[in-house]
Amino acid sequence: MNGIQRAVPVKSLRSQVPNTLTVSRLLLGLGFPWLPAQLWLPALIWGTLSEFLDGFLARRMKVVSAFGQLMDPIADKIFVMTAALTFLQTGWIKLHELLFMATRDIFVAVSSLILLLLGKSSAFRDMAPARLGKWATAFQFAALFGVPILRQNNTILIYVTGLISALAAIDYAIRFLQRP
Repeated sequence: MNGIQRAVPVKSLRSQVPNTLTVSRLLLGLGFPWLPAQLWLPALIWGTLSEFLDGFLARRMKVVSAFGQLMDPIADKIFVMTAALTFLQTGWIKLHELLFMATRDIFVAVSSLILLLLGKSSAFRDMAPARLGKWATAFQFAALFGVPILRQNNTILIYVTGLISALAAIDYAIRFLQRP
């Protein structure tokens, strides 16, 4: 091996797998509105698989990173919201259904903005993700799956998702208020 070529340690490459999955979901989310409708279901499948694999692999391979901890929830929100907004634009879901499904995300976004304006931006950063929040994300992905498959017959799953999202928002508020 000469001075120009260097072997990349396997651990270094392996450590990038979870972050690569996260970035792929982020990019897919940003491009979702421009995908042809026949690619929406495969995109949802990849988005869902990458959502569950990135964190699992990071923990399993012991390569949890600050980048992944920051970008994973951002990629989730962007993917879910762009898919949901795309379905809203097609008429497959209604505005009130989208807002109900996004209750937790709206709450966290507004709360974070308020804390940022008050100069307390680290307040939410120190809170670990809650199990209910993870369930809300899982149901959001499930509800999105139902939209292209069931079209307007997806109402029950959307409302269950909204209820879990609302409960997650309440849980975040209670946990935040109980902080020392």
